[in-house]
Amino acid sequence: MKKWERDVLIGWIVVLLVLVAHYIITVSLGNTYFAESTLNRMLWFSSFPAFLVAFLAALFQKTNTLTLAVRRGVIWTAELVVGFSLMAWFSGRSRRCS
Repeated sequence: MKKWERDVLIGWIVVLLVLVAHYIITVSLGNTYFAESTLNRMLWFSSFPAFLVAFLAALFQKTNTLTLAVRRGVIWTAELVVGFSLMAWFSGRSRRCS
């Protein structure tokens, strides 16, 4: 497996773990998305698990150089944007259907 393919695969695992952590935090706060204080709290609480998952994944893969760290950061950030976009799109579709 090529290095960038492994980075992409590990990135999707990171995205999945971040989405699971985000979901758990959202459910624990009562799913009140439209209350501004709850939304701010949810984002603050979600940022630490996201950082921890990404940091441990980079540590596990032995990210030693700045170039490698930037490449993985760009790949994982793009995957995270795609993951959250898909989650928002499917969430919006399910609300319209019901």
